Amino acid sequence: MPVPLDIAQGVTFSVEFLQRLSREALVESPTCRARSLCLSDAAERLQREAKVSAPSRPRRAPVKAPAPPPAPQLLFALHGETWIEVKDGDPAGLALFQRHYSRYVYADGRDPKLYVGPGYKMVLLTPCARALFAWRKFESRDGQQGVNCAIFRNEGAGVASELILAAEELAWKRWPGERLYTYVNPRKVKGNPPGNCFLRAGWRPCGITKRRSLTILEKLPVSSAASLDPHGDA
Repeated sequence: MPVPLDIAQGVTFSVEFLQRLSREALVESPTCRARSLCLSDAAERLQREAKVSAPSRPRRAPVKAPAPPPAPQLLFALHGETWIEVKDGDPAGLALFQRHYSRYVYADGRDPKLYVGPGYKMVLLTPCARALFAWRKFESRDGQQGVNCAIFRNEGAGVASELILAAEELAWKRWPGERLYTYVNPRKVKGNPPGNCFLRAGWRPCGITKRRSLTILEKLPVSSAASLDPHGDA
């Protein structure tokens, strides 16, 4: 087996090739006077005469393009052009949830794939996979009634308040007449006031939780809101 020799330019020559090249570099003329040939000429001669194949630069591994963000894998319903309904655990939704401030990091290193929580749920994802919304109906420990917005994460899928309004329509189709509510941690969100995108969508503050001092926002269906409005027709 020829032993490869590394040249500074990154080309690898074998000992056999260099020996043949050195013999061809000095060629005796008819007058017995040696003349020197440049190594490149000698290499070309050897290659022409098929005595030895000239080495080539090592091929570089192809550069792979960065992988696109994970696409929704578990789609089963399409709602207009705003939201796609996916299953809890969808990888694109999980990627968004992992950047949401409400994500809980377990001390023992657990990394569960389901992220909405127990109860009846509706998980929504925009077709571009840049926004996640999750509705959840369950028995709240603090006595809140209705359907809870458990997660809302928008990374440039559109105007946040418009995304919320579109998600509300889907919630009321699934749970007609139910109150909608969510919790906002004023110490974690950047909006001013906290939950500003919900307020722009017509939600209103209705209290603060005792244990963690989270702001509670709610939105009532049109019929319920009208009955509570002293200036309404009902």
